[in-house]
Amino acid sequence: MANTQTLLIHRNRLIRHGLKTVLQGSSLTVVGEADRLGEGLAAIATGIRADLVLLDGPASAEQEREAVQRLRAVLPKARLVVLASESSPQRLTNAFQSGIDGYLMDNLAPGALVQSLQLVMMGEKVFPTQMTAPAAAQPHPAAFGGLSPRETQILRCLANGDSNKQIAARLSITEGTVKVHVRSLMRKIR
Repeated sequence: MANTQTLLIHRNRLIRHGLKTVLQGSSLTVVGEADRLGEGLAAIATGIRADLVLLDGPASAEQEREAVQRLRAVLPKARLVVLASESSPQRLTNAFQSGIDGYLMDNLAPGALVQSLQLVMMGEKVFPTQMTAPAAAQPHPAAFGGLSPRETQILRCLANGDSNKQIAARLSITEGTVKVHVRSLMRKIR
Protein backbone atom coordinates (compact mmCIF):
# COMPACT_ATOMS: atom_id res chain seq x y z
CA MET A 1 0.00 0.00 0.00
CA ALA A 2 1.30 3.47 -0.88
CA ASN A 3 2.41 5.90 1.81
CA THR A 4 -0.60 7.87 3.05
CA GLN A 5 0.07 11.43 4.21
CA THR A 6 -2.03 11.87 7.36
CA LEU A 7 -3.09 15.02 9.22
CA LEU A 8 -4.30 14.68 12.82
CA ILE A 9 -6.79 17.21 14.17
CA HIS A 10 -7.67 16.44 17.77
CA ARG A 11 -8.04 18.71 20.80
CA ASN A 12 -6.20 16.28 23.07
CA ARG A 13 -2.40 16.39 22.72
CA LEU A 14 -1.97 13.03 24.47
CA ILE A 15 -4.35 11.36 22.02
CA ARG A 16 -2.52 12.93 19.07
CA HIS A 17 0.77 11.58 20.45
CA GLY A 18 -0.80 8.14 20.90
CA LEU A 19 -2.17 8.20 17.36
CA LYS A 20 1.27 9.09 15.97
CA THR A 21 2.76 6.18 17.91
CA VAL A 22 0.06 3.77 16.68
CA LEU A 23 0.47 4.86 13.05
CA GLN A 24 4.27 4.71 13.17
CA GLY A 25 5.56 1.87 11.03
CA SER A 26 2.33 1.60 9.02
CA SER A 27 1.61 3.00 5.57
CA LEU A 28 0.03 6.01 7.32
CA THR A 29 2.59 8.78 7.85
CA VAL A 30 1.66 11.69 10.10
CA VAL A 31 2.68 14.89 8.30
CA GLY A 32 0.99 17.36 10.62
CA GLU A 33 -1.14 17.81 13.69
CA ALA A 34 -3.44 20.44 15.10
CA ASP A 35 -5.65 20.86 18.13
CA ARG A 36 -8.44 22.70 16.28
CA LEU A 37 -9.91 22.74 12.79
CA GLY A 38 -8.70 26.31 12.18
CA GLU A 39 -5.15 25.34 13.07
CA GLY A 40 -5.38 22.32 10.76
CA LEU A 41 -6.64 24.51 7.91
CA ALA A 42 -3.76 26.94 8.54
CA ALA A 43 -1.28 24.05 8.30
CA ILE A 44 -2.84 23.02 4.98
CA ALA A 45 -2.58 26.61 3.75
CA THR A 46 1.17 26.54 4.49
CA GLY A 47 1.62 23.56 2.20
CA ILE A 48 0.89 20.40 4.17
CA ARG A 49 -0.60 17.88 1.77
CA ALA A 50 -2.78 15.20 3.31
CA ASP A 51 -4.45 12.15 1.78
CA LEU A 52 -6.18 11.38 5.08
CA VAL A 53 -7.47 13.66 7.82
CA LEU A 54 -8.24 12.06 11.16
CA LEU A 55 -10.28 14.46 13.25
CA ASP A 56 -11.83 14.66 16.66
CA GLY A 57 -15.60 14.24 16.72
CA PRO A 58 -17.14 17.75 16.69
CA ALA A 59 -19.69 18.60 19.38
CA SER A 60 -22.67 18.81 17.02
CA ALA A 61 -23.82 17.58 13.62
CA GLU A 62 -23.78 21.18 12.38
CA GLN A 63 -20.13 21.64 13.41
CA GLU A 64 -19.30 18.33 11.76
CA ARG A 65 -20.91 19.42 8.47
CA GLU A 66 -19.03 22.72 8.60
CA ALA A 67 -15.71 20.95 9.30
CA VAL A 68 -16.24 18.59 6.38
CA GLN A 69 -17.16 21.44 4.02
CA ARG A 70 -14.10 23.47 5.02
CA LEU A 71 -11.76 20.50 4.72
CA ARG A 72 -13.25 19.41 1.36
CA ALA A 73 -12.72 22.96 0.05
CA VAL A 74 -8.95 22.73 0.59
CA LEU A 75 -8.42 18.95 0.31
CA PRO A 76 -11.10 17.74 -2.12
CA LYS A 77 -9.57 14.28 -2.62
CA ALA A 78 -8.59 13.56 0.98
CA ARG A 79 -10.40 10.92 2.99
CA LEU A 80 -11.97 12.29 6.18
CA VAL A 81 -12.35 10.11 9.27
CA VAL A 82 -13.94 11.13 12.57
CA LEU A 83 -12.52 9.61 15.74
CA ALA A 84 -15.36 9.86 18.29
CA SER A 85 -15.83 8.92 21.91
CA GLU A 86 -19.56 8.33 21.55
CA SER A 87 -22.01 7.63 18.79
CA SER A 88 -25.63 7.11 17.98
CA PRO A 89 -27.40 5.98 14.80
CA GLN A 90 -28.47 9.59 14.17
CA ARG A 91 -24.94 10.94 14.68
CA LEU A 92 -23.57 8.30 12.34
CA THR A 93 -26.19 9.09 9.69
CA ASN A 94 -25.41 12.81 9.96
CA ALA A 95 -21.69 12.14 9.62
CA PHE A 96 -22.05 10.14 6.43
CA GLN A 97 -24.56 12.61 4.98
CA SER A 98 -22.01 15.36 5.57
CA GLY A 99 -19.41 13.42 3.56
CA ILE A 100 -17.32 11.63 6.18
CA ASP A 101 -15.47 8.57 4.82
CA GLY A 102 -15.13 6.85 8.17
CA TYR A 103 -16.48 7.13 11.68
CA LEU A 104 -14.44 5.28 14.28
CA MET A 105 -14.68 4.99 18.03
CA ASP A 106 -11.66 6.13 20.02
CA ASN A 107 -11.59 2.88 22.02
CA LEU A 108 -10.51 0.77 19.03
CA ALA A 109 -7.50 -1.50 19.38
CA PRO A 110 -4.41 0.00 17.67
CA GLY A 111 -4.29 -2.69 14.97
CA ALA A 112 -8.00 -2.30 14.28
CA LEU A 113 -7.56 1.45 13.89
CA VAL A 114 -4.77 1.02 11.33
CA GLN A 115 -6.76 -1.63 9.41
CA SER A 116 -9.87 0.55 9.43
CA LEU A 117 -7.95 3.56 8.13
CA GLN A 118 -6.38 1.43 5.40
CA LEU A 119 -9.87 0.26 4.38
CA VAL A 120 -10.98 3.90 4.19
CA MET A 121 -7.99 4.65 1.95
CA MET A 122 -9.12 1.80 -0.33
CA GLY A 123 -12.48 3.53 -0.74
CA GLU A 124 -14.50 1.69 1.90
CA LYS A 125 -16.85 3.45 4.29
CA VAL A 126 -15.99 2.39 7.84
CA PHE A 127 -18.23 2.81 10.86
CA PRO A 128 -18.54 1.42 14.41
CA THR A 129 -19.28 -2.28 14.48
CA GLN A 130 -22.01 -1.85 17.08
CA MET A 131 -23.89 0.25 14.52
CA THR A 132 -23.99 -2.49 11.87
CA ALA A 133 -27.28 -3.95 10.80
CA PRO A 134 -28.24 -7.52 11.71
CA ALA A 135 -26.72 -10.20 9.47
CA ALA A 136 -30.00 -10.70 7.59
CA ALA A 137 -30.00 -7.04 6.55
CA GLN A 138 -26.37 -6.95 5.42
CA PRO A 139 -25.66 -6.68 1.70
CA HIS A 140 -25.23 -9.75 -0.45
CA PRO A 141 -21.56 -10.64 -1.22
CA ALA A 142 -22.06 -9.54 -4.83
CA ALA A 143 -22.38 -5.99 -3.47
CA PHE A 144 -18.70 -6.21 -2.54
CA GLY A 145 -17.51 -6.43 -6.15
CA GLY A 146 -17.25 -10.16 -6.75
CA LEU A 147 -15.76 -11.28 -3.46
CA SER A 148 -16.32 -14.89 -2.51
CA PRO A 149 -18.50 -15.57 0.55
CA ARG A 150 -15.37 -16.42 2.58
CA GLU A 151 -13.62 -13.20 1.46
CA THR A 152 -16.71 -11.24 2.45
CA GLN A 153 -16.67 -12.89 5.90
CA ILE A 154 -12.99 -12.04 6.29
CA LEU A 155 -13.52 -8.44 5.14
CA ARG A 156 -16.27 -8.02 7.74
CA CYS A 157 -13.96 -9.45 10.41
CA LEU A 158 -11.20 -7.03 9.37
CA ALA A 159 -13.67 -4.13 9.51
CA ASN A 160 -14.53 -5.26 13.04
CA GLY A 161 -10.85 -4.97 13.93
CA ASP A 162 -10.13 -8.68 14.25
CA SER A 163 -6.54 -9.87 13.79
CA ASN A 164 -5.70 -12.70 11.37
CA LYS A 165 -5.42 -15.02 14.37
CA GLN A 166 -8.85 -14.01 15.66
CA ILE A 167 -10.37 -14.43 12.20
CA ALA A 168 -8.84 -17.89 11.88
CA ALA A 169 -10.30 -18.95 15.23
CA ARG A 170 -13.70 -17.44 14.45
CA LEU A 171 -13.97 -19.11 11.03
CA SER A 172 -12.22 -22.39 12.02
CA ILE A 173 -9.47 -22.03 9.40
CA THR A 174 -5.70 -21.61 9.64
CA GLU A 175 -4.05 -18.23 9.94
CA GLY A 176 -2.21 -18.96 6.66
CA THR A 177 -5.56 -19.45 4.91
CA VAL A 178 -6.74 -16.11 6.29
CA LYS A 179 -3.63 -14.43 4.86
CA VAL A 180 -4.26 -15.97 1.43
CA HIS A 181 -7.86 -14.71 1.47
CA VAL A 182 -6.76 -11.24 2.66
CA ARG A 183 -4.25 -10.95 -0.21
CA SER A 184 -6.93 -12.05 -2.67
CA LEU A 185 -9.55 -9.62 -1.44
CA MET A 186 -7.03 -6.76 -1.32
CA ARG A 187 -6.30 -7.37 -5.00
CA LYS A 188 -10.01 -7.47 -5.82
CA ILE A 189 -10.88 -4.26 -3.97
CA ARG A 190 -7.59 -2.62 -5.00
